[in-house]
Amino acid sequence: MGKDNQHFVPVFYGSRFTNEATNTFYTYDLRSKVYDSIHSPEDLLKKKKLYEPNRDKPTYIIENELSRYESKWGVMFNEILDLYDPRERANCIVEYRHMLVEFCIFQFYRTELGMRLLEYTVKSILDGVDLGNTIVTTEEIVKSKAELVRRGIEFKNYITQDFVDYFRNNNYSPKIALIDIIESFVLYYNTTFTVDNIEVFYGNGFWLSDVPTSIIMPSRNEVRFKVVLSPYLAIELHSTLYEDANKRPNAVNVTWYNLVKYEDLLRIRTNFLLRASNYIISITEFTERDRQYIESVCGYAGGDNTVRDFGIKNSGILRRRLNKKPKKGRKRHEDKGIKDYVRDNCVIEDY
Repeated sequence: MGKDNQHFVPVFYGSRFTNEATNTFYTYDLRSKVYDSIHSPEDLLKKKKLYEPNRDKPTYIIENELSRYESKWGVMFNEILDLYDPRERANCIVEYRHMLVEFCIFQFYRTELGMRLLEYTVKSILDGVDLGNTIVTTEEIVKSKAELVRRGIEFKNYITQDFVDYFRNNNYSPKIALIDIIESFVLYYNTTFTVDNIEVFYGNGFWLSDVPTSIIMPSRNEVRFKVVLSPYLAIELHSTLYEDANKRPNAVNVTWYNLVKYEDLLRIRTNFLLRASNYIISITEFTERDRQYIESVCGYAGGDNTVRDFGIKNSGILRRRLNKKPKKGRKRHEDKGIKDYVRDNCVIEDY
């Protein structure tokens, strides 16, 4: 049985950014411009019946399927973050590179921003498709989907008639086939492209947001997947499309960087900050320097965590929210290996 309050950022992921003593983190609200409200991962980054195509008759199919994915992603996070030695971690990341790509794609498209982009993409594809040439049967898809993807055939070339009809009858809502769509993207990028280079960044103070991963295509033959795994580790996976399969490299190049300057930390933060829709999340309170940086990047005035930021009308609501004691969440994973390594090697200077 699923839940009505459905998280678009998994609790196991958000808990990596919580304080060990309270299982809570600090947020900056981009809409209200209020800093340092305290939340638990269970209380934030969720929306009621987010994945239900029919909110009056929820099936929880998507929610339950995502939960199964989250179980294996949680194991991956534990194994990567429990290691101390960066060489061992590099090998672990290489072994998990396809699952990391999968996580990045799922995590992006399960957010409200991602689903809006899917809706636009599907509508554009379907409105521009010559149905007589591109519709295939469901049975044909089951037999040939992997082969189509391996050959680089675009997603629109294996849309079923049922798929088209249902999308049009439901105003192109991607929710009806969200898992199938995302799995198609994952299959395409993990079979057509090759992860040939990985950059690993160690630091003390990476932030999470409500859109925590990004997918960038600098060119038709290149795609980059970016994800912050914890306050201490960020990863960028570079994938390349090789026209000649024989030229695909057998090894993956891994480079890691120990960030000891605040400016280097900001460079990694910026990519994720620009994609945030509602919240920026930190394991520690935002410093004055952090606030100045956020305001310069986002163009927001920034609040001072006082009732007057919301005005008289909302003052009671805000006061209760700021003074409310957050409830403790589930026990967080310690991630001791990564924290010890950053403590020993990545002390931020002049922070």
